[in-house]
Amino acid sequence: MSGSPLQRTVRITSPQGFHLRPIKAFVEQAQKFQSAITVSREGRTVNGKSMMDMMLMLSPPDSELTVAVEGPDAPLALEALLSLLEKVFDEEAEEQSSG
Repeated sequence: MSGSPLQRTVRITSPQGFHLRPIKAFVEQAQKFQSAITVSREGRTVNGKSMMDMMLMLSPPDSELTVAVEGPDAPLALEALLSLLEKVFDEEAEEQSSG
C-alpha cells in the first residue's frame, strides 16, 4: 500500500493542554498498530509511538497537533487515536468545569 499518509489536525481542547497523561495514553494506543504514526506541531514532527519523542509535543490549550498515519491499518489507527484524544480532552474539560 503506497500513497500519502492519512492525516488530521486536532485542536487541544483540554484546559491542561496536551500533557503527560494524554501523551501516555496516545503512545500506548499508537503502539497497538502496525502503521507508522507521526505527530507534528509548529514544524516539529515526532514518532507517535515513542514516549520520549512525544514528550516534545507537550502543548498548551488551543494549540493544534497533526496526526499522520501510514501503513496497512492506517484508517483504523487514525480513527482510534483521534477518538482517544477527543475522549481524554472531553473528560479533562468536564473535570475542570465540575471541580
